[in-house]
Amino acid sequence: MKNIETERGFTLVELIITISIIGILIVALGFQYAGWQRRYNVENQVKGVHADLVNARIRSLQWYRVQRVVFSGNGYQLLSATDDSATSFAPVWSTNATYLGYPVSWSSIVQFSVRGIASPQSTLWFTDRGAGSDYDCIVIDQTRIGLGKSNTGWSSCGVK
Repeated sequence: MKNIETERGFTLVELIITISIIGILIVALGFQYAGWQRRYNVENQVKGVHADLVNARIRSLQWYRVQRVVFSGNGYQLLSATDDSATSFAPVWSTNATYLGYPVSWSSIVQFSVRGIASPQSTLWFTDRGAGSDYDCIVIDQTRIGLGKSNTGWSSCGVK
């Protein structure tokens, strides 16, 4: 027969302390995950817009047609010239516009000539400035489209 006094186990205090530590760790990791997810969403959107801009440039070279990307607050639309004189444009996709979860702070048109030259030269800033993502702006030059990270004062975008 076993003696109850010789058996070892966990006391109620030890169990409560262990469960409290696990709970604190779960809460701390939950906040870190939320921040990571926010950074990921901003960066994913920036990369998606960048890919669409690069595709518009490539399409202008392949089809020998002027391409436009029209930005407005919370979305953008890809348009292609329907004739050689580039007087009328039609959507490239059947959908009307691509919705942006983090709007750009610039409403305008980026146009790519039949030689792939972009105009105007500009910088797109994505408005979730507190996310701390690796990429949060896009620099559009005549011949390059670069992903970048804004500086602390949001006065310039450093292309990576």
